[in-house]
Amino acid sequence: MPTSVTHLLIHTVSTYRNAQHEVSAGRWEKEPTLHLSNIAFRVAGASGAERQTAQQLKTYATHAGYGEPDIDIKRDDIVVKDGVSYRVVALVLPSIAHHTKVLLEEIQRG
Repeated sequence: MPTSVTHLLIHTVSTYRNAQHEVSAGRWEKEPTLHLSNIAFRVAGASGAERQTAQQLKTYATHAGYGEPDIDIKRDDIVVKDGVSYRVVALVLPSIAHHTKVLLEEIQRG
């Protein structure tokens, strides 16, 4: 069901969640597995207040992400937008169930 933030969600992203799989007898590894695809989302640079919130949570945020209030997203999920990956470092609950806000850290490649 669309909410009043739907028109603000200008990006399309995919999310990946770590799933355990057995690589040999008794040995398990976590590997990112596609969780959701083609999700309406918005990724924006983190404001000073959002960076301060991340600091209070003892983490680091480079971006903030916004989605529908019922999106299934958790800490440590990976959000991929246009080939750039971000790790969810925190969920920030709004005062009303209007949207979902997460703090993201860009994953550097190379």
